[in-house]
Amino acid sequence: HPDTPAAPSGAAAHGPSAAETCRHLRWAVDGRGAEAALFAGAVVRLRLRVAGRWRAVEWEHIADPQPGALEDEGRYYVVGSFNDWSFTHELRSVSGSSYLYEAEVGPLPWAGGDFQIVRNQDWGQTFHPATHEEPGDHPEVVLGPSDCPEQLCWSLCGLRGDVFRVQFKRMVDPSGLDERHLSWRRVGRRR
Repeated sequence: HPDTPAAPSGAAAHGPSAAETCRHLRWAVDGRGAEAALFAGAVVRLRLRVAGRWRAVEWEHIADPQPGALEDEGRYYVVGSFNDWSFTHELRSVSGSSYLYEAEVGPLPWAGGDFQIVRNQDWGQTFHPATHEEPGDHPEVVLGPSDCPEQLCWSLCGLRGDVFRVQFKRMVDPSGLDERHLSWRRVGRRR
């Protein structure tokens, strides 16, 4: 692991260390410091350089992404107060669409239902609103993926026993355009 979050290419590698002490420390392969920005789908060569006891991770841009929307092989989860912020509610790909995911959440154990969307069980890839508890069930702004303060959540605004269907759509193209849409609706109530 590096010694800072979102470390750039060439940053020293440290460790091994206990996971609890370095969970937030990772490299960010995003083109900072490069001649041109890296877009999703770009091919990058990663290298671990070792010189005696000194280690560093670096990368170089090999090829640009292919035209057209990129296939997302990530897994998305609805994490919230109703599941103790765990990865138990995976959003599944909707049949016939490689960009739309949905999950059924509930029954809610109590009223409310604050939540975020997390990719690949990695809190550094959290999708969230710009402010806490955006009103309505179709937020206009979906930010991320990023490290997100836990207080930036959407709210299902449900009652105890309510069941919701959450839908998340994400489409990334090689130009860097990252479209994200989120919606939810109550689909029933269980006791």
